[in-house]
Amino acid sequence: MENHFQDGARERMGLTKTERLRDKLLQILPSFPVGSRFVSDRELCRRFRVSPPVARAALAELSLRGMIRRMPGRGTFVESHSLRPRRKKNLRIAVFSALCNWFPHAVAVGAIERFLRNQGHDLTIYDNELSKSPDINRVGLMLESALSASDGAIWISGFAAEQAALPQPLKGQAARVVFVNLRFLDRGATCIMSDDRAGMFALTEHIIKLGRRRLAYIGGPSERLISRERYGGFCDALKAYGIAENPSWQLPFQPDISYEIGYEMMDKLLKLPERPTACLCIADNVAQGALAKLRENGVRVPEDMALTGFDNSENPLLPSVLTSADLAFDEIGELAAMHLVNQLTGSARPGVLVSVPCPLVIRSSTSSAKNTGAIAAAAPLK
Repeated sequence: MENHFQDGARERMGLTKTERLRDKLLQILPSFPVGSRFVSDRELCRRFRVSPPVARAALAELSLRGMIRRMPGRGTFVESHSLRPRRKKNLRIAVFSALCNWFPHAVAVGAIERFLRNQGHDLTIYDNELSKSPDINRVGLMLESALSASDGAIWISGFAAEQAALPQPLKGQAARVVFVNLRFLDRGATCIMSDDRAGMFALTEHIIKLGRRRLAYIGGPSERLISRERYGGFCDALKAYGIAENPSWQLPFQPDISYEIGYEMMDKLLKLPERPTACLCIADNVAQGALAKLRENGVRVPEDMALTGFDNSENPLLPSVLTSADLAFDEIGELAAMHLVNQLTGSARPGVLVSVPCPLVIRSSTSSAKNTGAIAAAAPLK
């Protein structure tokens, strides 16, 4: 396997959610007679406490190996109790990421690599530097070139400008490409999305329901897709609960997404004559910088100010105190690889939008927050 990934950041120990569920299904499958109806998707989600995309991905693995048959409108049926040999033909897959060193992208690429390797396929991983340069208009040619040398490609996006820079290579090639965090449904391509907007809405709603209404926000670069989506979710929640935006408290677009930005912007917020009572940050590392500044100034978290991040980072150097939203990029990576393989082998059509939720993870940075003079009644406006 050729690998242009810049470092070992994508390596992650242990099985993914889909792999763990797949192994559990392999254990219970022999108890179902061949030809009988297998457990439904909904029942799998309830019994094993997984999301629908994870359930579908695990079932797709069993389907690819000939153990079950998925029949739309009828259900899932047991085909065999033994694994069918893998196909002899290996697929050549190109994987592009503009943010190889960013933790979520690293996790996604690692999940794609594991899935394809387990299926017996080959892949080449590219750090797409063009998306961060004035030559972004050349990314279309890069994808076109990769498709001429590969069976298919997975494109993991990080920048809004890629949406406009990738128009032509999709003409007649939609089945050979899966996009992560880009919407190309109008061009017939499959798109796997993290629901960042809904995740930030849920975080903001959580804070509002704790009685906080003076809400600050620290964001990231305007050219990053997550900056727009997550700030959009924050604004949606303010509107839903009848809270006016305050330009002094809301700092949506910053030069980068970093610990330093969180520290500097929190310093700015603390110098205001009227401080916010909660701060939502675009990412966990930004929130960590903000937390350091709060502690330095003797501001109690969450009593004086509630604080949230986003991503639910697994960096062992960061203490697990931040309320966050879980960005399931391992699941997203698996789904992208699964959909592409199914499209290339003719078992699925392109043009599917899969939205992966970002569930809340409540921790001590908000869990004991008290009503500090804020309006406690919190219900969305009709």
